[in-house]
This record gives sequence, structure tokens and C-alpha cells, in this order.
Amino acid sequence: MSRFGPLEIAARPSGAQAALRGRLEDLRAQMLEVSERLNVLSLPARLPPEILLEIFLTHAARVQKNQLDRVLSDGKRARKVSSYYKWIYVAHVCRHWREVALSCTEFKAYHVFDAWTVPYDTLFWGHDPRALGDIPHSIVYHQNSTDRCDRCVPKSLSQLGLDHIDDFLPRIKHLAIIIEDDEGTRALWECLSAAAETLESLRIGGGAWVYHTMEFGSRFTIPDQLFASCTPRLRTLTTSYVSFSWSNALLCPSLQHLEITGHQGHEPTTDMATFIGALTRLVSLETLIMDCAPVIGQPSGLVAHLQRLRLFQLSTTLDQAATLLTHLHLPTFTTISIRFTRHAHHIPPEALSSLSQSLSRLMKDTPLRSMSWNVPPRGLAMFVGVSESNRPSSIRAWTDTKVDLQQLWALGSDVLPRLTIAEETDAIVPALLPFLRLPALTALQIVGPISSNEEWSRKFAGAPNVSLLQVTGRVGYRLGRNLKMSTLPLDVQTSTYAGAAASVVMPHLRTIRYVQVRFPPPRRPSDFRSPRGGKPGECCCDNVEFVDGRWGPRGIDVQDLVNGLQTRLTLGADPIERVEFVECAHMKLSHMQSLLREDLTVVFDGVFLAVKRSP
Repeated sequence: MSRFGPLEIAARPSGAQAALRGRLEDLRAQMLEVSERLNVLSLPARLPPEILLEIFLTHAARVQKNQLDRVLSDGKRARKVSSYYKWIYVAHVCRHWREVALSCTEFKAYHVFDAWTVPYDTLFWGHDPRALGDIPHSIVYHQNSTDRCDRCVPKSLSQLGLDHIDDFLPRIKHLAIIIEDDEGTRALWECLSAAAETLESLRIGGGAWVYHTMEFGSRFTIPDQLFASCTPRLRTLTTSYVSFSWSNALLCPSLQHLEITGHQGHEPTTDMATFIGALTRLVSLETLIMDCAPVIGQPSGLVAHLQRLRLFQLSTTLDQAATLLTHLHLPTFTTISIRFTRHAHHIPPEALSSLSQSLSRLMKDTPLRSMSWNVPPRGLAMFVGVSESNRPSSIRAWTDTKVDLQQLWALGSDVLPRLTIAEETDAIVPALLPFLRLPALTALQIVGPISSNEEWSRKFAGAPNVSLLQVTGRVGYRLGRNLKMSTLPLDVQTSTYAGAAASVVMPHLRTIRYVQVRFPPPRRPSDFRSPRGGKPGECCCDNVEFVDGRWGPRGIDVQDLVNGLQTRLTLGADPIERVEFVECAHMKLSHMQSLLREDLTVVFDGVFLAVKRSP
């Protein structure tokens, strides 16, 4: 293209050029018209306003909840108010979506403000929201202070947020309070002293940054008579890092969801008995989530019958969990999840026995039929970037046998386990397994780098009817050694068992399945001292044992498996009928010779290498 000087004038376009430009403008207008028609005919534009509005409300609720969770989970305190309104971007897609969003009264009844800045108009409507009348409102309130000096900010300004709440209190449906500063907390409780007959969900959180001292402790304690003890429609109560009495009026019979995080305790000597008494009044409770449990305190004979409870999730110590479960009676459909946060150096057998008896009582009508035991990496593998290092030690168990086992055992399965027990370390779960009585258990999965010298199979002496055993990881290297163990102790002097006859572990086992358990690779053990030649983050503790200065097995010991199967027959166990290998690397037929000579079916990645000959 030519350049023109300051005194030069561009030549006037010719008639042909002008005609072509006019035609180009006409084509652009036609393209825009066709594009608009195409958008009108698209599915999002043809959705009825009622369906589109439900989609918008679901999206807005998810954005608001995620923002509120982020505020309460970190120590950076409040975020900008506009972060709660990111859902409004859906109104920027097209004119139809914007019209639907602006016509929604639920959007106009959602307010976020703090103690110092109260907006009397919202992001996209220019009138006072109090003019909406009796429409139920949702409010997120940040109880905080300001960095400005007293000269710039009048003393009465800190009451603006409370005055705003007071105006909406008779018609608040959802209320979330984030306490960032102890200043004005007493005024907040006074503001919430009137009845809240329309309140359905309440969330009060102080966040982990809130300090609890003797001087300010009462400021973070929810009064017993909040809302004048009148919340007839309250369905959801969530608290975090605030204290309250277990006799608080908020624990009303209408509650369906109760979630408590960071409760500091109220009266340690009577908290457990008062808490059980409060649960007896929560006849409609469906979800109970706690990351703490009351101090055991004085013994109590009360038992809470929670006939509608669907989820019971508890994070606490072993003693508190064992004591609490003895006072609960749960229905057969309740999902129980227990996570042990810490433990002493000595694990009392009395607590393990009490917890096992409580679990057996709760599972009596619907016994556990399949289980997965996940063992976290040990040694140096805990400090390298392997995916398994982030998994806690846990057991998961199900009662349903109609669902495919691989779907059940997969992490993140859609089918919730009937029972989940996890811990931050790897001490309580292995100690608890021998106390569990699992007579109906038929399928068992074990995942992890269990040492070949560890006698883990005896932990399942209470599960004699297991017919399918699936192993993943280093636990399958010397599987035969554990399969031939007796459930009775061996007398070292006489080399005989303590009973009249030896009882082998899992006597009715019929199928063994190896999943992602490798065979010995064609390398030397010293090759695993560094990640050289292996996967990123691989070390000697992932695939090769190094115990007491000696290298252990590097893969599946097939001869050890055959010896174990033969010993089981002499101890009176049922014969193994099928051995499967799924995604097991480095396999050679020379590895399988001793196994193929046995009378059983051998399958490798769906290919039958041998078929059982005898009926």
C-alpha cells in the first residue's frame, strides 16, 4: 500500500471500487443478519425462560457457594464483593439471556455487603432492593473493620451493615455471616435477637484466622437464644471456628443438614451428654458432618435414633469416635465416614474393640460384602512426586454386590461406600482390621507397597468367606507367602499351631487377580537407586524393597505363589480356580512356567494361557 505525504491527497476511488465497497458492506450486513437468525435457531436461544432460569439459578448458587467456601478456607479474609456476582456473566451472552436474567426476582434478592460499605443498589438494577417487598432474600455479611482513620469514618458507620440486616430479617431465607474482626460482634448478636420465621439456612464462620482467647472468647460464642429461639423453617446450619452450647436453640427439630468445623468446646465435662441429647431432638436430620467430637466427659446412657440420616462424616480421635458411635443408632442406608486426625504412640486395644463392636452393630442388618484397603507409600516414596503419596491410609466397604467391582473400587467412584475409615498416618487402620468381623465379605482389594515380610493376611481372619482377592502394587510380589498363613499362632518350640488344626486365611478363596503388578524387569536392582531409566519420581521404595540394607523382590514371584497355593491345599483350604493378570508389565512365558503346570485357569489381559482341567 502506498504512503501519502503530509501535502498529498489520496486519489478518489473509481466507480468500480466504490461499487465493490458497497457490495462488500451489503454482504457484511447479510452475514450479520444470517448470524443473528442462526443464533435465534440455536438450542440455548430456544430454551423456554423457565428452564433457562433454573439453569441460571443453579449456576449462581454454585458460584456463590464456591466463593464463600474460599473465603472461609484460607487466611486472606474477605474478597471483593464483586467476586460473589461472577455468575452475572451469563447475562452477557445474548439479549435473550440478559432479558431472562434481569427478569429474575431471586437475583435481585441476593445481597453481599460488609460492616462499612452497604450498597443500596446492585450491579445491574438501579433501585432500592427493599422495594422488592416480601420476596425471600439471601444475604452474605462480612463482619469486619476498616483501615481508614476515625476522622474519615464516622463511628456510626460500622452499624450500616447491621441496620441493613435488621431491615431484611423478617424475610431472610439464606444468611451467611463471615466474622473477620471481633469488633462489633456483640452488636451483631443483638441485631439477630428478633425472630427469623423465614430463615432456612444459616452459615456462621470465623475462619482459621480468628483468634480465641479468654478475653474475646465470648464474642465468638453464639448465644443460646439467637433469633429469639424462633427459627421454625431452619433446614441447614453450618458453623466454622465459632463456639456454641449443644443446647443452643438453633439445634431445632427442623434441621436436615448440620455441619460443624473447628468447634472449640463449651463445657468439656457435659458436652458429650448434651450433644447426644441434642441429637435425639433432631428427628429430621439427614446429614451430619463434624471435624471434631465433644470431649468424652461423664458417661451417659442416652442413644440418639437418627432414622433419616443419610451421611455421617466425622473427623476426630480414636477414643472420641469409639465413644460417640456407642450412642448412635443409624438406619441401614447411612453412609458412615470416619477420619482419624491424630493418635498417640500407644493405640489402646479397648478403643479398637469398642469401635469394632459399634461398627458390627451398625452393619448387622446390611453386612459389608466388598472392601478396598489402600496402603500409602512408605519410606522415601512419601517424599517424591508419585500420585499415591497423597492418598491416606483408608478402608472402604460396600454392601451392594450388583455394581461392577472395578467401578466400586476406583477412586472417586459414584457409588458411595457404606463405610469409610481413613487416617493421616498408617497406624490405626492396620491395627483396627484384626478387630473387624466381616462374615459376609466376599471381595477384597488391597492397594499399596506392603512389605513382603509383613503378615497382612492375618488381619483378615474375621473375613473367612472372601472368594475374590485383587492386589495392586508391591503387595502382590510375594502373595503366596501370605496366602498360606494360618489364623492361629505358631508355637516356635514345637513347630505346631496352637489349635487342634490349622485354619488358613481366606479358606474359600477361588480367584486371585493381579492389577498393575509388574513382573521382574530385565534390570539390576541397583538401577532403581535413582530415577534413571524409570518413570519421573520413581525411587527404590516404589517398585523395589530395600529393607535392612538388602534388596527385596523386584516383581511378582510366581514360584512363591505356587508354593502358597500348594500349602493352602494341605491346610484344608478350597483350591484356587482362577488367576488373572491385568496390565502387568514385563511378563515373559518363562515367568509363568511353574504356574501353568498347576490345575487352574490362568488369564493374562483377557488371553487364556491355561484352563482348569478338573471339574
